Amino acid sequence: MSEVSAVYDLLLSDYIKIDNVIFTSGKGKDYHIYSKSSEIDISEANSIERNALPKGVIGPDVNFKRALKIFPLPTGRIGISYITYAGRDEFGRPARWRAHVLIMPKTIYEMVPYVASLKDFFLEEDADTLRPIQIPRENLIEMIIKGKKYLLNILEKFLFKRFPFKFITAFLSGIFSRRKIIFVQPTYDIDTTDIFSNKSKISSYDFLASFLLLVPKKIKSQVSLTSFSVDALQENSNITFLHPSGYFPEKGFIRIDLEEKQTYDLNGKSRVIKDNIPKNYIELISSIMENKKEFIKLDKINSLIDTLIDIYMEEGVRKSSKILDTAIDLAHSFAEEH
Repeated sequence: MSEVSAVYDLLLSDYIKIDNVIFTSGKGKDYHIYSKSSEIDISEANSIERNALPKGVIGPDVNFKRALKIFPLPTGRIGISYITYAGRDEFGRPARWRAHVLIMPKTIYEMVPYVASLKDFFLEEDADTLRPIQIPRENLIEMIIKGKKYLLNILEKFLFKRFPFKFITAFLSGIFSRRKIIFVQPTYDIDTTDIFSNKSKISSYDFLASFLLLVPKKIKSQVSLTSFSVDALQENSNITFLHPSGYFPEKGFIRIDLEEKQTYDLNGKSRVIKDNIPKNYIELISSIMENKKEFIKLDKINSLIDTLIDIYMEEGVRKSSKILDTAIDLAHSFAEEH
């Protein structure tokens, strides 16, 4: 079955079924899969145990609320871990964590740009019995449309206006080369301790999700991310957003410093990253955007351009071409710079 027909079959259903588990301590055990909606593959269980919770020790001065970790599972599905404090367990141990992990089909995850839209399905309490989550098809389609428009707005009015284009180069360089990326020193209007934005701040997850709009869907589904971390060295995510009190290694990561507005390469040196892959990728996107007739060739180019094509075809962008113009300017800037 092709990927297109798999998506088509899923959307023909009245409900989209998503398995889920709770990972926390309790029932006389340390951290483990506390409950599950159905039997899951042993490899998925092992991956959830390794990836569901943040790494490191969180100090009492951190006003943590909620976080998201997203990671591919060995079976091809995607784990979406919604993390909250869980209070004391039956032994009275404080600072217990809880992860409610949604296990989503990859084809569905690739269509959903903003998983925080699933907030009505996230659990913030222990549950001894779980059932599969069933999302009505119409609700899922609405989440996809509203989520993309929301993130496009962040790209246009926040990321592209506030931060240098070299951030995009560094980000795409890390994604395409499978190197780890750390965002550090958030500005005053980015909140690392929650995944839900408010009027004065956007969340670190919103920030990362808007960046991921620039990533082809097939690559996106292979990328893991962490919206909150206090120890970037221990985190095994491809993309990590570090709390200001957290620890980051000097070398071995692509570091994007939001306060200094600088990018640092794998050797810890401040410089513009000049990998050819992100440069050529943006040039390709630019050429397609400039020539609508090239759209008939998209199936031959495969998934490397699918996400930005979605942005281009978005109804909201047709009415307001600012973000499209920004993307074209970005491509030309990189072509001239490199």
